Amino acid sequence: MEQFKRLMGEQLPFLLKCTLAGAVITFLLTLPFYGFTPEVPLGLALGILGSLVNMLLLGWATVHAVDKGEKGGRRYMLMFYLLRLLIMGGVLWIGYNVSFINFPCTFIPLLFPKAGYTLLGIRDEFGHRMKK
Repeated sequence: MEQFKRLMGEQLPFLLKCTLAGAVITFLLTLPFYGFTPEVPLGLALGILGSLVNMLLLGWATVHAVDKGEKGGRRYMLMFYLLRLLIMGGVLWIGYNVSFINFPCTFIPLLFPKAGYTLLGIRDEFGHRMKK
C-alpha cells in the first residue's frame, strides 16, 4: 500500500495538471463549434473522471501484481486490464448515448495522460541533452 501511495503521490499531481490544462484548452477550442453549452463541460468531466480512474487502477494493479509472482501477476494484470477496458467502454458508452453529454469531449480527456507522459519524456530528453 505504501508503494501505491508513493506512486500516486508522484504521478497524480502531474496527471491532474496535464488533465486540467488539456480540459481548459479543449474547452476553449470547442467554443467556436459548440458555443457555451453545458454538454461540453459535462463531457470533459466524464472523460476526466474515466481517465483518472483508469490511471488509479493501473497504478494499483502495477504495484500489487509484483507481489503475486510471475504467473499470478500476469493474471492480476490481465484482470485489471479487462476491468479498465470495461470502465473505459462504459464511459464512452455514456458519453455517446446520453444526450446532454458531448461525446468528443468525453473521448478527448482519455488521451490526456498519454499526451502528458509523452511531453514529459520530450522535456526530460531535451533537458538531458542540454546538460551535455
